[in-house]
Parts: sequence; C-alpha cells; structure tokens
Amino acid sequence: MNFWDNLIGFWDKISAVFLSFRVPDFLDICFVAFVLYNLFKLVRETRAIQLLKGLVLLGVLFFVISTLNLQARSFVFQKLFADFILVLIIRF
Repeated sequence: MNFWDNLIGFWDKISAVFLSFRVPDFLDICFVAFVLYNLFKLVRETRAIQLLKGLVLLGVLFFVISTLNLQARSFVFQKLFADFILVLIIRF
C-alpha cells in the first residue's frame, strides 16, 4: 500500500465515525464538557486545587500499590480511602 491508499483508508474510518454521531451523542458530549470546564474553573479559583493534587497523588500511590500487589499497604489504603470519602462529605 502506498501513502494515498493509507490516507484514503484513514479518511474512510474518520468519516464513518462522524457519520455515526447522533444529536443526543453531541449534546451529551457538550454537557460533559460544560460540567468539567466549570468544575476545573471552580477548583482553579479556590484552594481546592491543593486538595485535588493530594487526591490525585493518593490515587496514583494506591494504583502503584495495588499493581505491585502489596497486600498490607493495599488494605491500609482501602480503609483510608473509605474513611477519607466520609471525611470529605462531612467537611464540605
């Protein structure tokens, strides 16, 4: 296959994706984008960005621990996250 055949095949795949879109799909994507944009804007304008960074760090740490199959630490982090969610609900 040459370059043009690859390009035509790629274009066919892209056009199939766009032709399969429906109006509800588009509205759903717009709604999710709107909510995420406002959520990021809210977090950025407040001190919640520090809390979000800590949650992301804990999430990455939990992922590494569960990937390495460290049983004791995994148990501790599961209990920590369960209680942490409750603390967040009470706090805010």
